[in-house]
Amino acid sequence: TETGILCTKYRPERVMDFCKMWWQRCAVPKLIRACEVAACWEEKVFLHLQYKEADPALATMVAHPLAWNHAMFLEAIVKCSNVESYYRAVSFYLVEHADLLPDLLTTVSAKADPARVTGLLKATRTVEYGEHGVLPLFKEYLQKVQQRGDVADVNEAYNEILLLENNVESLRQSIENFPAFDQLRMARKLEHATAIEYRRIAASLFRENKKYEQAVEVSKRDQLWKEMIASVGASGDEEIMEDAVKFFVESGLRECFSALLFACYEQFPPDLALEYAWMFDMMDFAMPFLIQTMREVGQRLMGLEEESKEQRDAEEEQKREDEEEINNDASV
Repeated sequence: TETGILCTKYRPERVMDFCKMWWQRCAVPKLIRACEVAACWEEKVFLHLQYKEADPALATMVAHPLAWNHAMFLEAIVKCSNVESYYRAVSFYLVEHADLLPDLLTTVSAKADPARVTGLLKATRTVEYGEHGVLPLFKEYLQKVQQRGDVADVNEAYNEILLLENNVESLRQSIENFPAFDQLRMARKLEHATAIEYRRIAASLFRENKKYEQAVEVSKRDQLWKEMIASVGASGDEEIMEDAVKFFVESGLRECFSALLFACYEQFPPDLALEYAWMFDMMDFAMPFLIQTMREVGQRLMGLEEESKEQRDAEEEQKREDEEEINNDASV
């Protein structure tokens, strides 16, 4: 130990070799203090790691970048017990070694809070790169984290990147598979987008969040009749259904009128469907709906008749049993 201390004072270039050879036979804490006094930071990090003190080793490399070594840094970060060390490490790499940050993110992704890491990436270099900071450069990290859990901050950040890339298909898959994010905010952002596929996604988000009037309006504006019919059918609102039927018949969209009647089959009044079909000469397109309705009405009537007949038979049988019981009673 004393020899090592003397090396730190008079032969600093030999300290690392000495530590690697004799650290097991030294009083490591005492030698660490000597390295700190002599500013032998790399040797101090090595001794911390050998003495299983990962947090001080990491703190030394962050405070003294000359002592930094990528392999040793990753080795230390895995063994850290202080969770805050993960976020200090990410901030350090963002400033000093941004090209190696993907390796660090992969290493800490299992333990670090992905929402907090995402916030750090988004807040870095906003002046140079805009409101998203350096976040778009780490899309692969967001993809991996998203597969592990449905985290709202991660989902929103990843969706924003896909919007920047105009990657419609990946955005649709992300929204369908990972719904934990502010869906209404995304829908309002997409409903005025230039691409029609984005507006189609907006209508779907409005429908999923029970904002049926907005969903119908977005679909109507872009003539997305299939999405509009799906939104009207999901609403179950008589006023929305009647407005949609009126719009289709007045616009001469006969096939859409027929499809809407079936989409709203359980809720739409048959008499109203017959009225609109007669007024706008669309009886042929309303006929499948009316035939199915009449079939169900007939089945219900037949079922009621059978139920009534069974009930009458049961009452007559009970009456006969009561009469037989009275006739067989000797006391009567």
